[in-house]
Amino acid sequence: MSTLHRIAAAELSRDELLSTLEADGVVVIDGLLSATMLAGMQRAFASRLEHMTFNTASGFVAEDNFRDMVHDVMTLHRGFVELALHDVLMETVRGYVGRDFIMTEAKGWRSRETAQHFHGWHNDAWYDHDLDEVPRQLKIAVYLTDVEAGAFEYVPGSHGQRRAGHWSDGQARALTGRAPVTCVGGAGTVILFDTSGVHRQQTPIPSERRACFLVYNDPEIPLQRCDVDAYRYHPLLLNAALLGGLSAEQMRILGVGNQSLYRETWRPAPERARHARSVERVARALMHAEYTADRVARRVSRGIGQIARLVPAWR
Repeated sequence: MSTLHRIAAAELSRDELLSTLEADGVVVIDGLLSATMLAGMQRAFASRLEHMTFNTASGFVAEDNFRDMVHDVMTLHRGFVELALHDVLMETVRGYVGRDFIMTEAKGWRSRETAQHFHGWHNDAWYDHDLDEVPRQLKIAVYLTDVEAGAFEYVPGSHGQRRAGHWSDGQARALTGRAPVTCVGGAGTVILFDTSGVHRQQTPIPSERRACFLVYNDPEIPLQRCDVDAYRYHPLLLNAALLGGLSAEQMRILGVGNQSLYRETWRPAPERARHARSVERVARALMHAEYTADRVARRVSRGIGQIARLVPAWR
C-alpha cells in the first residue's frame, strides 16, 4: 500500500517538498490558490474552450479525440503567473532540477468524457535518448475542476530510473513494489512531480477534467528529435499586462532574454502543413462566400431603396 504525501499550503516548506520528491517523485499541495485567484483562472481557461483556435481567434487545439489543448496559459490570467513563480515552489525546483532551470512549457487541456483507456502508463519522453543519464524535469499540475475520477496517477519511487516508455497496468504495479497513488482533489489542487516517474491519467473519465501543466528543466539539455521538429519547447508566450512587479530572477525563470529554445525559422511537418493548407482553403471559401453574400445584400438593399423612391411618382 502506498501513501500519497499531501501538504497543506500553510505548512509548505522547501525541505519537505525536496525530500518527498527524492523519495516518491510526487507530492500534492492543498489550498495553495485563493478562491478569487482560482475563479479567475477558471474563467480565463474556460473562455479558450468555447471554440477552436482559428485564424486570429485564440481557442483550443484539438490534438486527439479525447483532449482539447489550450496552449500558452501564461497569457490568460495573473494566477497562472503567480503559481508558476511561487517562491517556495521555485526554491524547490532550483534544488531539485538545478540553478539553471527555466520554465519551458505552459499548457492545459480539457479531457472529454470517455471510458476508453487512451493515456496509459508512461514517463515523459522529452530529452535526447542518447544522453547517459535521465535528466531531471519537474511539472506543476493544477486542477481547474473537481477531480474524483479521471485523476492523475503516479507510481511512487519510479522516477529517475528508466528511459521513456510505456507500461501495462500489471507492469506499472510491479515496477517498484509500491502501489500507484491516485491524486484526487478539488479544483485548485496542485501536484508537483518528476516527469521521469511512471504516471497516467486514470480512466474512465465520467465528466470532463480541466487541468494545466507548467514545465521546468534546464534549457540546455538536448531534446528528442520529434520535439525539435515540432518546436514543442519554444520560448514562452507571455502577456505584458500580467508581468508587473516581477523580479529579475522571476523574469529569468520565465526565460526572458534566454535564446536557448529560440529558432529564427520553423516549418511544420509536411503532413501538418497539408492539413493547415486544407483548413486555409475552407476558411478562404467561407470568407469569399460571406463577402459575396454581403455584396448581394447591399445591391438588393439599394435596389429596394430605388424602387421605394419611385413609388410616389407612380402614384
